[in-house]
Amino acid sequence: MASGSRFWTLALCQRSSPKVRCGAQPLDFILIKVDELALVRYYKCDITSRDNIHQAAEAIRCDLGSPTILINNAGIGNAWTIKDIPEQNLNKMFDINLLSHWSTVQEFLPDMLAKKKGHIMGVASLASFVALAGAVDYSCTKAALLAFHEGLTQEIKHRYKCPSIQTSIVHPNWTKSAITSHEAIAAGLKNVRAKILQPEDVAEAMVDQIIQVKSGQLILGPALSPKIRALPLWIQELIRDSQAYVVTGDGSTASG
Repeated sequence: MASGSRFWTLALCQRSSPKVRCGAQPLDFILIKVDELALVRYYKCDITSRDNIHQAAEAIRCDLGSPTILINNAGIGNAWTIKDIPEQNLNKMFDINLLSHWSTVQEFLPDMLAKKKGHIMGVASLASFVALAGAVDYSCTKAALLAFHEGLTQEIKHRYKCPSIQTSIVHPNWTKSAITSHEAIAAGLKNVRAKILQPEDVAEAMVDQIIQVKSGQLILGPALSPKIRALPLWIQELIRDSQAYVVTGDGSTASG
């Protein structure tokens, strides 16, 4: 389930297909040759609408049964300071990047609990650990996703007594996307010589995590990243200062 905006596209294939095997390569095959796989289904919905999510979920259950893997990957980027960001854009950021996770989990988790199996994966960012000037709203949603992941894991394990359901959160470094190509960010990334990940690399790591049936956090960037908040405050501030002009200008990658 992936998107670069509030519209969420789901691609599912029946597990009985002889053409689909475990591993990252089959995923590449699906993405590249979708028209050759009759068993792939697409469902489009607005993830800011619970009614729309429920309608899509019902269509999926009717066609393919209840999903046991949920990947929350939809997200947008904004480039405004705290003082200047329009309220509409601020609300959209939290609706898409954060609150949609509640909606999708509430929709699909009950079936996973009934079957005592499943995997819920959320895509955050290294911004979970370092707030960015000019993109504070984005950093807030990613830090909140880390808390969401930790809390969800605890509730599934202790409140629902279902540790067989896996939970993962992915923290990619800057990845080639609508966000990194936006004019308010691209120049800043070039100035700090940021390494840009390819989407295929991130997708492969995510698929491997699911196939290995493991819970946990994936850090796709400097290994130091999740330890930054444990460093002395003056070192933390130096790290944030080094990123202070990565995001400049105004704008958003959100459509509609």
